[in-house]
Amino acid sequence: MKICVLVMTYKTDLYDHFDRIKRKYLETKDVDYYFLYNGTDKSLNNPKEHNLNYYSDSYHPSGIPVMWDKFIAFISETIGKYDYVIKVNSSTFVNVDKVIEKIKQHNDKLQMSHSTCDYLDIAVRGKVVEKIKQYDEKEDLYMGYFSDEVQDLHAGTFISGACTVFSDTTLKKLLEVSKVFKHNPEARIREDDVLIGLSLIHVLKIPPTFLDRYNIADAPVDKKYKRFTVPPNEDIEEALTYSHIRIRNDFDRDLIDKGIWNIIEKKLQL
Repeated sequence: MKICVLVMTYKTDLYDHFDRIKRKYLETKDVDYYFLYNGTDKSLNNPKEHNLNYYSDSYHPSGIPVMWDKFIAFISETIGKYDYVIKVNSSTFVNVDKVIEKIKQHNDKLQMSHSTCDYLDIAVRGKVVEKIKQYDEKEDLYMGYFSDEVQDLHAGTFISGACTVFSDTTLKKLLEVSKVFKHNPEARIREDDVLIGLSLIHVLKIPPTFLDRYNIADAPVDKKYKRFTVPPNEDIEEALTYSHIRIRNDFDRDLIDKGIWNIIEKKLQL
């Protein structure tokens, strides 16, 4: 099983801090990995150092539609190279071993299953350019965290962009659908995880597969000083037993999120 971890990142002091620790962690795993930047600094593109850059003048790391565009650019250049791609945000810790275990469990369940597939015409500006299978139970995988509480008004259910697992077959299909969305103004104003969900769940009829997540998005309050603070070590230890940890505390990311990553670094002895 050949796997690539793709870190969607951006050149800032905050993300550099997360990525420094994540690089040390990924280096201990038997997977390929790349940090995918976006910006005008072409020197960021250095595959030997596990760095890729999608040339963009987007002023924001999660700018629309650059997050979608740079992911599609990565797919188009690597399709067929990996069995699975784990797409993860810079601020999210991914437990690679746990995710691989979940992929294997999913595949084991499907060993004896049989499925039939409908076909979908992919048309660009009215012309059919591709006829592809919609959902193939044995080959498709779209895995990540989703909840009934998180819905898009138009797309409905979608998997959070914090961490998403795709099979190569699913990425090939996503690449074909992207040809349509490239010319759709409404698609160009949607977040990448919403657009991926719209493509895979609603267009291609590929159901989402659940992946467990520990969420540290609302850090605990220090009762003495009445301020948000870094969670205790015990909470981080529990979080590390999950497939991935979403870390985003906008109250003070330099204090809280960097602090969480520092604890992870120590816990994993990186």
